[in-house]
Amino acid sequence: MTTTILLSPYLHPYNNAQSLGAAIALGTGFSSNLIIFGSLAGIIVVEQAAGCGIKISFGSFAKSGVPVTLVTLLMAGLWIAFL
Repeated sequence: MTTTILLSPYLHPYNNAQSLGAAIALGTGFSSNLIIFGSLAGIIVVEQAAGCGIKISFGSFAKSGVPVTLVTLLMAGLWIAFL
């Protein structure tokens, strides 16, 4: 959600409404992969793993989540720029 709020001022909906819609959808979707508490799905996965005896720490989740989030947001930003 923060990504969407930060990108929104740079998009002008009167020029291209598709860009704003894409930024909102992609920003909220991809940024939820950043940290465990970024989405309910992350919390559920960690809780399910704990039930099976697998511990996923905040740091280990972030080691994967941060690079994935940055790459996907970069790709989304480039795609939005070409809309």
